[in-house]
Amino acid sequence: MKATTRGFERVTTVWNRIVVDRTAEMTSWVDVCKKIQRRGVTIYGHFNNHYAGFGPASVQLFRDASKTGLEIPPVASPPVVERTFFD
Repeated sequence: MKATTRGFERVTTVWNRIVVDRTAEMTSWVDVCKKIQRRGVTIYGHFNNHYAGFGPASVQLFRDASKTGLEIPPVASPPVVERTFFD
């Protein structure tokens, strides 16, 4: 099923869950990324809500699909800097 932005908006107006199961497409992207990574190329990815309805869940789906053979660094949290009264 190929869905466009407009197609997703017919199904939902709240982007808080996966709307379309993209497991098959995600698996094929994992395979492509494995081949590229074996060449020593750094890969950057971007997920938005329109890919499957919920960007964070799409990222997790990709991480789950790539558990074997694709090196993904852990998610780094920015350091917490407490502001003072004078900042």
